[in-house]
Amino acid sequence: METIFSLLAKIMGDVITTSILLFMILGFPVSWLISELKNYDRRSRITRGIIAIISIILISIAFSVIDRLNYSTNYAIASKYLVEVTITQLEHGNTENVLSSFKKLQNEFHIQGGTPFKEYDKRVREAVFAMENKK
Repeated sequence: METIFSLLAKIMGDVITTSILLFMILGFPVSWLISELKNYDRRSRITRGIIAIISIILISIAFSVIDRLNYSTNYAIASKYLVEVTITQLEHGNTENVLSSFKKLQNEFHIQGGTPFKEYDKRVREAVFAMENKK
């Protein structure tokens, strides 16, 4: 069970992380814009511009990686669930249910330009539901 202190630390950690991201997303570009409008010296304007551009690029890369990891995790969890239910159904002798569910899943599965199948976990849940509920 989490104590109030661990919950407070978690919330503060989220607040700090969000604040840093917000500063990087808004703060650096706004700082660059202000330096351009107020005619700061050339070196300051160039430095702020480079920092703003690099920070936005790094944040975009980070979000892209996180998105990919999320798809990979969903794929792994759905696959594990599919294997577990398939084994259980085969042990109970429901071969036809398993086979028809897999055929339906196969017909719905399409590779999308090298990216993970975005609705794979939804399709697996439907296939598992069909396996378990056919009599």
